[in-house]
Parts: sequence; structure tokens; C-alpha cells
Amino acid sequence: ALVEEYDAGSRRFDVVAMFQTVDHLLDVGGTLEHIRAWLNPLGVLFLDIVDFRAAYLRNWSVEEAVKIDHPYYLTQGTMTAFLRRAGFETLRVDFAADHLHVSYVCRPSRPQPGAVPSSESLRELIREIRFVQNTKRQ
Repeated sequence: ALVEEYDAGSRRFDVVAMFQTVDHLLDVGGTLEHIRAWLNPLGVLFLDIVDFRAAYLRNWSVEEAVKIDHPYYLTQGTMTAFLRRAGFETLRVDFAADHLHVSYVCRPSRPQPGAVPSSESLRELIREIRFVQNTKRQ
């Protein structure tokens, strides 16, 4: 079944892992809330994303970083906000060896419905995207 459609019933899990999945979801927030309900109170969620910022910096192009099968382009800031909103505390964050994928280990916590990336981090992201798009790669 698709993760969005899976019904765990009354079962609860100690570990839920989503490998190279989040970027393909149509409802990231709703899916994370759904998964949170599956975890035991001391359970752990592992997931990873392609960090959009790392992808466009590697390619020095936003267009080359875009993938047709990714409805969302997540950064560390947006993924952290999605996790907090859904009720997850991040225990560990690491870049994979490819320097594109970012892994998160999380546990259930109190949802923070108003969690968003900081205004300054968003302004910096937009500045950086404009710089990348307007500067030739050396």
C-alpha cells in the first residue's frame, strides 16, 4: 500500500523508516502526522530527503536540480518545520556520503502547528537561488 493509504489499525511500531520517499509524497505534513500515530511513545522515525539547496549548488542550476517525480523540494529548514508541525523532535541530522541526501532520526514529541523556517533563512535561500541563477559557474 502507499504510505498515505496504509492503515496500521491498532498496531504500533518501535521504528518506522522511509528511505528516499518523502520527496515523492503529495502530502508531506499529513503523511508525517499519519506516521506519528503509528509510533510507540518511545518509537523512532528515520527518513531522508534530497536537500534541494545541496542539489542546486552542486549543479549550479535550479533547473538541473529539479526532478519530475518530486512534488516538493525540501531543504533542511522546511523538513525540520514539517517534522515539528507533525509532532517530531529531531535527534540527529546527517548528510549522506553523496552530500545530497539528508537523514533525520526523530522521536514523537508535542506537535508545534505554527513551526516554520525562519524568515531570515528564507530570505537567504531566495538570495542564494538568485545568485546561482545569475552567476555563471566557474
